Amino acid sequence: AAAPAAAAAAAPAPAAAAPAPKAQVSEEAQALRGKTEKLPRIRKTIANRMTQSLQTAAQLTATVEVDITAVSRIRKVVKDDFRSREGASLTYLAFITQATIEALKAFPTFNSTIDLDAGTVTYHDAEHIGIAVDTPRGLMVPVIKDAGDLNLTGIAKKIGDLGGRTREGKVGPDELSGSTFTIT
Repeated sequence: AAAPAAAAAAAPAPAAAAPAPKAQVSEEAQALRGKTEKLPRIRKTIANRMTQSLQTAAQLTATVEVDITAVSRIRKVVKDDFRSREGASLTYLAFITQATIEALKAFPTFNSTIDLDAGTVTYHDAEHIGIAVDTPRGLMVPVIKDAGDLNLTGIAKKIGDLGGRTREGKVGPDELSGSTFTIT
């Protein structure tokens, strides 16, 4: 277990501008990116019922525990060097965001929007990730635009920048809209 952590510490972090590594995405999932299609009748009915339930039923949040021991070990070894080299913190949220992006690419249904009036579903062609930030003015959700084009370093830098500026009240309205998926 020590060998992967030592190797991770010795390896230089990729630059923020470098593209993110390709997630394992099926051809079917790739074909849906940026596509709008007519909703099948059953999906339209499900969407209508889910929307109605928002008005009439209590909401529930499900959680799943994930063992991130390996991430924790690697982070512990590299976080100080990462901060001095990149000027940003390597937080758990950066790893969680990277994993979320890979999942959204592999399962585009979770990165889609339903228009009940038009009877369509649009599979977004990019991952714009909203990150909930607690501020003195209340919870705000700045958006990392095109997060799927960033690597872990780029994500960590964006989280630090947007989080800090949001808490300081220095983000614009365009940075608080356009999320296709939100992490709280």
